[in-house]
Amino acid sequence: MPESASFPSGHAASAFAFAYTVGRHYPALAVPIRLLASGVAYSRVHTVVHYPGDVVLGSVLGAGTSAMVAGARDRRNRPPGREEGVVSGRLLGLLLADDR
Repeated sequence: MPESASFPSGHAASAFAFAYTVGRHYPALAVPIRLLASGVAYSRVHTVVHYPGDVVLGSVLGAGTSAMVAGARDRRNRPPGREEGVVSGRLLGLLLADDR
C-alpha cells in the first residue's frame, strides 16, 4: 500500500498529456500511444504504488490539461475574423443576396 500522499498519479498525468498531444498532431498514432499511456497508468496500480483512483484522476487531469492548453493555443493563433461559429458580414451578405 502507498505510504505517502500519492494523489493524483503524476506518471499517469504525464503519460496521458503526452498521448493527447501526440494523438492530436499524428492521428495515426492516437490509439497506439493512448494504449501505451493506459499501460503506464495500469503499471502504477499493478506495482502497488498508487490506488486506482489516483491513476484515474491523474489520467483525466493530464489529458484535460493538454486539451485546454491546445484549445487556448488554437484560439490565440486563429486568424482575425475567423472566430468559430461566426459568419462574417460579407459572407452573410453573399448568402442573403437575391441573384434573380
